[in-house]
Amino acid sequence: MKKSQLCTNCGNIGPSKRHMPGSLLIEIVLWCFFIVPGLIYSLWRHSASKPSCAKCGSQQIIPADSPMAKKLQAA
Repeated sequence: MKKSQLCTNCGNIGPSKRHMPGSLLIEIVLWCFFIVPGLIYSLWRHSASKPSCAKCGSQQIIPADSPMAKKLQAA
């Protein structure tokens, strides 16, 4: 079960989603035609993925039960 996150950008409270940089289409093309670059691109995409807000996509999220989140919710 995912913990709830507070987005400091839009104020959304809920589970986060993973954001992977790059393009799935480019990854598929590289895997089909160039095996080694496809592997390198896939490793980069998966290692650079970060949690983000499910509503606005911002990466400025904090745990909803943290002291800062409680302070922001009270304001």
